[in-house]
Amino acid sequence: MSVSSPPTGSITPIIPGSITAISDTAHLVAARAAVGITPQDVADRMPGTRSVVSHLESGVHSRPTLTTIERCARAVRAVIEIRVRTRR
Repeated sequence: MSVSSPPTGSITPIIPGSITAISDTAHLVAARAAVGITPQDVADRMPGTRSVVSHLESGVHSRPTLTTIERCARAVRAVIEIRVRTRR
């Protein structure tokens, strides 16, 4: 399955001045579209509600748990990557 690269997501400081978490919800939307399912289908597979999926995809839910992101990714047959990089 080939998914084109969506735009870069937002960067949210976890501890001001030290660690940041990159939340790239566009990849989840692209993965969902690639498998041809709706937010309700994702919610049913997680399990969860359509509003949780919609909030996650739109960025409204600014601090989702890793478990929520993992369940959503699994529902669209995607994987989560956690990277540690040096500052530029």
